[in-house]
Amino acid sequence: MSGKAVFIDCPEFLGQLYNAELRAIVPDLVMNIGDPPGGDTPALLKGAFGAINDHTFMNEETLRACDGLKVIVFMGTGASSYIDVEAAEQIGIRVRTIRDYGNRTVAEHAVALMFASARRLAAMDGAIRGGVWETLDGIELEHKTLGVVGSGGIGKEMVRLGHALGMKVLAWNRSGVAADLPCKECALDDLMARSDVVSLHLSLNDETEEIIDARRIALMRPQSLLINTARGGVIDEAALITALKEAKIAHAGLDVFAAEPLPEGHPFLDMANVTLDLEQNSLYSGSHNLCELDALVVKKISAVYSPTTLDRLELLRVAEQAGVRVFSPAQSMLRLIDRLSCTVTLRNAGIPMPDTVVTEEVNHAIEAVQRFGSAVFKPLYSTKARGMLIIDDHQEPAALRQAILSFREENPMMY
Repeated sequence: MSGKAVFIDCPEFLGQLYNAELRAIVPDLVMNIGDPPGGDTPALLKGAFGAINDHTFMNEETLRACDGLKVIVFMGTGASSYIDVEAAEQIGIRVRTIRDYGNRTVAEHAVALMFASARRLAAMDGAIRGGVWETLDGIELEHKTLGVVGSGGIGKEMVRLGHALGMKVLAWNRSGVAADLPCKECALDDLMARSDVVSLHLSLNDETEEIIDARRIALMRPQSLLINTARGGVIDEAALITALKEAKIAHAGLDVFAAEPLPEGHPFLDMANVTLDLEQNSLYSGSHNLCELDALVVKKISAVYSPTTLDRLELLRVAEQAGVRVFSPAQSMLRLIDRLSCTVTLRNAGIPMPDTVVTEEVNHAIEAVQRFGSAVFKPLYSTKARGMLIIDDHQEPAALRQAILSFREENPMMY
C-alpha cells in the first residue's frame, strides 16, 4: 500500500529525530508537530491512508470523517483509551499498536512508587538534611503480598519484579492469568483484601471504569498501598480521597488521574490554593502541608502559560528544600518551559541545533520562513508541543504576513 501517512500529533523531540535517513525509509510521512491544528483531525488526515497517533482522541465521529483512512498506528499499547477501536473496525480502519511498548519501563515506575511509599525515602532524606536524626517507620516488602490487577504486558513484568523482590504475588485478570507466571491467580475481591500492595495495570473501558470502587477500596488493609500507573478512570477517585483522608489505607502512589490535566481545586494536587508560611516552613495546598509529603509527582504544569505558572513552580522549591522529592525538580521544569533558555543553553554548550531565528520583527520572521521554506513557530513558554504552528511560504505574501501576525498577537517574541 502506498500513499500519504500523517503523524498527527508528533512530540517535538520525536520530530527532531526524523532526519534524512528516516525520510529515505518513509518518504511520504507528513509530520505535524504538536496537536492537530484547531483540533481538526479529519482535515489534517485529508487524502491520507495512514495515521500515527501519539495521544489524540479519535471517536467514531472523527473516524468516519477521515475519508480514505485505512490504518492507525498508536504509539503505545492502550489504543482503546484514545481511539474507538470497535468503531474503527466497523468502518474498516485497522488499529495497530506497538507491542510491548514501555512494559518494563512502566512496571519499574510502579515499583519505584511502591518503594517511595513503603520506605518513606524522601521523608527520611529530608529529615537528615534538616538535621533531624530520627528513624522513620517503613514497610519491608519481602514476604509481603503484592496484588497485581491486570496481567497484560505491564502486569506480567510487575508480577516478575514483585516475585524477584521476594514478595508473595497474587494476580487477577479478566481473561485469566498465564500459568507460567510466578504468582497465584485469585478473585479480585480476594486480592484486594489479602494484599499489602495493590498495583493496577488495566486498560480503561466500559468494564474497567471505576472497577476499584468504594466497596473494593474498603476491602483493603489499613496499612496497604495502592499504586496506579494504568489509567485514572479505573479508580473511583472520590472514594479513594475519602479513604486516604480517613486513613483507611496508608498511601496511594498515583501516576495517572481521571481528568488530565487535573482540574483546579482537585484534592490530589491543587496548586491553585497554596499558602506559603516562611516562619513555619510550610507550604499548604488547601489543608495539606506539602512539606510533610514523601514526594510530589508533577503530572501537568498548566493548560496555558501564565506568570502564575512560574510562581507555582517557584513555590515547589520550598517543598524541595524541606526534603520533599519533586519529580521533576522545580528548577528543571522552570528551565524546560522557558524554550529560549533551553535554546541558549544548548547553543552555548555547542550542542547541534536546528536552524533557529528568534525575533520580534514581522519582516524578519517572513524572511526566515522564505529562507527555510517552512518553519515551526513555537511559544517561548509552553508544555510539550502546545501552541506550535507550522507556517510555509507556499502561500500568497499577504496570507503569509497575516499568519505570522496572528501568531505574534499571543507571542510577541517569535521563536
